[in-house]
Amino acid sequence: NQQLRDLGLSAYLNYSHQTYWDRPANDRYNLTLSRYFDVGNIKSLSLSLSAYRNRYNARNDDGMYLGLSVPWGNGTTLSYNATLNRDDNTHRVGYYDRIDDRSNYQISAGGSRSGANLSGYYNRDGDLARMSANASYQQDRYSAFGLSAQGGMTLTAEGGALHRTSRAGDTRLLL
Repeated sequence: NQQLRDLGLSAYLNYSHQTYWDRPANDRYNLTLSRYFDVGNIKSLSLSLSAYRNRYNARNDDGMYLGLSVPWGNGTTLSYNATLNRDDNTHRVGYYDRIDDRSNYQISAGGSRSGANLSGYYNRDGDLARMSANASYQQDRYSAFGLSAQGGMTLTAEGGALHRTSRAGDTRLLL
């Protein structure tokens, strides 16, 4: 792992060699480069590039990943990522926005050899619970929708109250 501060670049190189008593050895190489940079008035863009080679039984399996994240104003982020390998190529764009201090959502769309896909979620930190909704769709395969709520309850001899989940030891005041 190396920080190249003058270039604003982080580099990570990994190599692993695995041997087995009953089959050929496996070698894996991975190189990841990431950088934060500015373009005009757009600050703190994030770019990440990762490439790998997995060599097993005299056969190479190569692939790469590219990710770009673009902050776009007050809590908004645009993103793009691509994954390329021998079996498939996938591309995905995303839009994340923070509505206020308690609410955020993300929508994303992409495609691969197996078709188009869409997904999204919405989170809200309410006074009584943290609520989430999510949905996803994969062309010709499935669609899904989910809802969740997470909260807490404090009960005493004098009564009780609902509240957001807290850490152990946090103080509660019941009026």
